[in-house]
Amino acid sequence: MRANLVCPYQEFLIDRAADGSYDVESEFRILRTAAEGSTVIYGCGRYLDEVIAQGAQMLIRERTVILDSTRIDTLLVIPL
Repeated sequence: MRANLVCPYQEFLIDRAADGSYDVESEFRILRTAAEGSTVIYGCGRYLDEVIAQGAQMLIRERTVILDSTRIDTLLVIPL
């Protein structure tokens, strides 16, 4: 089974794996707005997640982050 879910700013591709887990690919974009109002792209890329169902919860078993941006601030405190 494959699903393509589109939200206003997010797209998800979902595949069901043979073991019952789900392979989920999603994009992300992080914008930084300065105090004077200028906005720049801080980082963008994709998440490749392996998601499992545990009871009524969906849990990420594994996450791979693919960064499309060539440079990010070296003082980054919060992980992408």
